[in-house]
Amino acid sequence: MTLSELSLISSVLTRCPSLCHFLIFVLTHESLLWHSLNLDSRTIFLDESQYFVSSFEQAHLEIEAYDVQYTTKTCQQVQNLVFSDCKLAINDMPNHMISDSSKRIDLSLDAI
Repeated sequence: MTLSELSLISSVLTRCPSLCHFLIFVLTHESLLWHSLNLDSRTIFLDESQYFVSSFEQAHLEIEAYDVQYTTKTCQQVQNLVFSDCKLAINDMPNHMISDSSKRIDLSLDAI
Protein backbone atom coordinates (compact mmCIF):
# COMPACT_ATOMS: atom_id res chain seq x y z
CA MET A 1 0.00 0.00 0.00
CA THR A 2 1.09 3.54 -0.61
CA LEU A 3 1.71 6.01 2.18
CA SER A 4 -1.42 7.96 1.22
CA GLU A 5 -3.55 4.78 1.35
CA LEU A 6 -2.12 3.88 4.76
CA SER A 7 -2.74 7.43 5.99
CA LEU A 8 -6.34 7.38 4.78
CA ILE A 9 -7.14 4.14 6.60
CA SER A 10 -5.35 5.38 9.70
CA SER A 11 -7.43 8.57 9.70
CA VAL A 12 -10.65 6.54 9.40
CA LEU A 13 -9.64 4.51 12.46
CA THR A 14 -8.96 7.65 14.49
CA ARG A 15 -12.57 8.73 13.86
CA CYS A 16 -13.97 5.44 15.18
CA PRO A 17 -15.69 5.23 18.56
CA SER A 18 -13.47 4.37 21.53
CA LEU A 19 -14.11 0.66 20.95
CA CYS A 20 -13.80 0.30 17.19
CA HIS A 21 -14.77 -3.00 15.53
CA PHE A 22 -12.53 -3.23 12.44
CA LEU A 23 -12.95 -6.04 9.88
CA ILE A 24 -10.17 -6.72 7.38
CA PHE A 25 -10.44 -9.07 4.42
CA VAL A 26 -6.94 -10.62 4.16
CA LEU A 27 -3.84 -11.02 6.26
CA THR A 28 -0.91 -9.03 4.85
CA HIS A 29 2.34 -7.54 6.08
CA GLU A 30 0.25 -4.53 7.21
CA SER A 31 -1.89 -6.66 9.54
CA LEU A 32 0.16 -5.86 12.63
CA LEU A 33 -0.06 -2.17 11.76
CA TRP A 34 -3.88 -2.32 11.57
CA HIS A 35 -3.99 -4.19 14.86
CA SER A 36 -1.70 -1.67 16.58
CA LEU A 37 -3.65 1.33 15.22
CA ASN A 38 -6.79 -0.21 16.73
CA LEU A 39 -5.02 -1.52 19.83
CA ASP A 40 -7.65 -1.25 22.56
CA SER A 41 -10.48 -2.33 20.26
CA ARG A 42 -11.36 -5.38 18.18
CA THR A 43 -9.62 -6.02 14.86
CA ILE A 44 -10.82 -9.12 12.99
CA PHE A 45 -8.97 -10.55 9.99
CA LEU A 46 -10.51 -12.90 7.43
CA ASP A 47 -8.34 -14.84 4.98
CA GLU A 48 -8.84 -17.76 2.60
CA SER A 49 -5.67 -19.59 3.66
CA GLN A 50 -6.24 -21.83 6.67
CA TYR A 51 -2.48 -22.43 6.88
CA PHE A 52 -1.63 -18.72 6.81
CA VAL A 53 -4.29 -17.87 9.41
CA SER A 54 -3.03 -20.62 11.72
CA SER A 55 0.65 -19.73 11.38
CA PHE A 56 -0.05 -15.99 11.73
CA GLU A 57 -2.09 -16.52 14.90
CA GLN A 58 0.60 -18.77 16.37
CA ALA A 59 3.26 -16.13 15.71
CA HIS A 60 1.05 -13.27 16.95
CA LEU A 61 -1.21 -14.46 19.78
CA GLU A 62 -2.96 -11.08 20.02
CA ILE A 63 -4.34 -11.37 16.46
CA GLU A 64 -7.94 -12.55 15.88
CA ALA A 65 -8.07 -14.19 12.46
CA TYR A 66 -10.39 -16.67 10.75
CA ASP A 67 -10.13 -18.69 7.58
CA VAL A 68 -13.14 -18.33 5.30
CA GLN A 69 -14.01 -19.30 1.76
CA TYR A 70 -15.22 -16.49 -0.45
CA THR A 71 -18.01 -17.92 -2.58
CA THR A 72 -18.81 -14.67 -4.37
CA LYS A 73 -18.43 -14.96 -8.14
CA THR A 74 -16.81 -12.23 -10.18
CA CYS A 75 -19.27 -10.34 -12.32
CA GLN A 76 -19.35 -7.23 -14.43
CA GLN A 77 -18.34 -3.98 -12.77
CA VAL A 78 -21.00 -1.28 -12.59
CA GLN A 79 -20.84 2.43 -11.74
CA ASN A 80 -23.13 2.13 -8.73
CA LEU A 81 -23.26 -1.05 -6.63
CA VAL A 82 -26.93 -0.36 -5.87
CA PHE A 83 -27.67 -1.39 -9.47
CA SER A 84 -25.38 -4.41 -9.49
CA ASP A 85 -26.67 -7.95 -9.95
CA CYS A 86 -23.62 -9.30 -8.11
CA LYS A 87 -24.40 -11.21 -4.95
CA LEU A 88 -21.90 -10.28 -2.25
CA ALA A 89 -21.76 -12.74 0.61
CA ILE A 90 -19.54 -14.88 2.76
CA ASN A 91 -21.44 -18.00 3.70
CA ASP A 92 -19.06 -19.43 6.26
CA MET A 93 -18.47 -16.66 8.77
CA PRO A 94 -17.28 -17.96 12.16
CA ASN A 95 -20.29 -19.12 14.19
CA HIS A 96 -19.76 -16.71 17.07
CA MET A 97 -19.84 -13.77 14.64
CA ILE A 98 -23.23 -14.54 13.13
CA SER A 99 -26.72 -14.70 14.48
CA ASP A 100 -28.31 -18.13 14.04
CA SER A 101 -31.70 -16.64 13.27
CA SER A 102 -30.76 -14.16 10.55
CA LYS A 103 -27.35 -15.42 9.34
CA ARG A 104 -26.11 -11.85 9.43
CA ILE A 105 -23.14 -10.51 11.29
CA ASP A 106 -24.05 -10.30 14.95
CA LEU A 107 -21.27 -7.81 15.53
CA SER A 108 -21.63 -4.13 14.89
CA LEU A 109 -18.75 -3.11 12.61
CA ASP A 110 -17.35 0.41 12.56
CA ALA A 111 -14.82 0.01 9.74
CA ILE A 112 -14.39 -2.59 6.99
